[in-house]
Amino acid sequence: MTVDVATLGLSRIGARRELKTALDAFANRSYPAGIGPEVYDIHSPRVPTVAEMVDLLHAARERLKPEQIWINPDCDLKPRKWEEVAAARILRAGP
Repeated sequence: MTVDVATLGLSRIGARRELKTALDAFANRSYPAGIGPEVYDIHSPRVPTVAEMVDLLHAARERLKPEQIWINPDCDLKPRKWEEVAAARILRAGP
């Protein structure tokens, strides 16, 4: 199967440890496509804090090449507020 980005759909509350474990499966391997860790569950009324999303993205960066990481909300795109995408801006700015 050819894919551009493999999405890791583990954003629900309580699944953060599972997401980090799933990222471990890709660490130190030459996976040719992008990997999209989902950083929050858009169907939940609770949006994770920026610090929580940054923590997950740091975990991804520790295990993947930067060019492989595609930051995803859960499942589909819904309109979000700019504050809710602050984690991406922080990671793009550097360590």
